[in-house]
Amino acid sequence: MKTITKTLDAEVVANVERYSYELEARKTVIAEMLSMNMDISTDAFAKYQAELVRYNAMFETAKKEIEKQYVADVPGSVKWSLDYATRELTITVDEAAGAARG
Repeated sequence: MKTITKTLDAEVVANVERYSYELEARKTVIAEMLSMNMDISTDAFAKYQAELVRYNAMFETAKKEIEKQYVADVPGSVKWSLDYATRELTITVDEAAGAARG
């Protein structure tokens, strides 16, 4: 196992953090609506569900862009995490596991 740390551009981190925050906010609202036995056929529920889908897509796209720009060239089995506060991308490589991505 080896660890690689890269500092990412503030704008890249801000985008992925914003999408993560918005996604989690929608999940929380929907969970609260469901816990209150709210009718899921309402316009309000449909609005939050559509926003959840949109922000999930944006978050996943931002993560894929990070993988493409900063992780794709790292050989071996890779797991990564991003610390929003420090802007540090930590890539953990298991070189013995082959070229699989994780």
